[in-house]
Amino acid sequence: MLPRVLLVDDEPEVIAAVQAALKSEPFDVVGANGATQARELLGQQDFKVVVSDEEMPDTKGAEFLAWAQQHHPSVVRIMLSGRADMRALTKAVNDAEIFKFLAKPVKARDLALAIKDALRLQKLASVHREVLSAARQQQAALASLDGGGAAGEDDGASYSRVRLAGFKLEHAGPSPRPSEPKAGYAERLSTREREIVEAIASGKRVRDVAASFSISTHTVRNHLKAIYRKLNVRSQLELLSLITRSSNSDDAPG
Repeated sequence: MLPRVLLVDDEPEVIAAVQAALKSEPFDVVGANGATQARELLGQQDFKVVVSDEEMPDTKGAEFLAWAQQHHPSVVRIMLSGRADMRALTKAVNDAEIFKFLAKPVKARDLALAIKDALRLQKLASVHREVLSAARQQQAALASLDGGGAAGEDDGASYSRVRLAGFKLEHAGPSPRPSEPKAGYAERLSTREREIVEAIASGKRVRDVAASFSISTHTVRNHLKAIYRKLNVRSQLELLSLITRSSNSDDAPG
């Protein structure tokens, strides 16, 4: 099934023209004649992107997109406007966290490119959420690498307000504490390396890790290189995957 894009405009002829112009694109454009119908459709169908005109009689596009951001944060938001309204643009950026703002009249090619970029971002955000979810599941196990420290100390702070280009990756509640990881795994890393692995798995970036331990980002990266070499991985994603496999193998019945 092609990914769905919701086009919100109070002029049916505009919707029909856009649908005709983009019919050969790798996505399906569904029209909504205003914000009221758009809200209903968002609650009924799975949309990846919403494109809204600003000038609509029932609800302004910026207000509708702000609502969409609150109720459907995983849907990427694009705004169209034929007026250079700085107040509307400011509201769209600050309240609706739009991905792109396009001036009307917009060429079909430019709109198609913007939608494709939005679809790529939506897919990236989905993968990012999955990685964060896996990282949360390993947080308690990683804490035990440093001698059984308390798990979940940064549980809410690290995951409840994470953002990616306008997406909110909401906190999903506490995770169950996994079993102890293999002893041989911990023995490969120094105390500082175990601390850095735990911090990275909790969702912190390199500069945040550096600030936490009062060291330079260069030092953190050098530690990461050593960790990758010792554990035979090439990236943070592979590191998280390795930890996940290690924990899962411990949980498997013997």
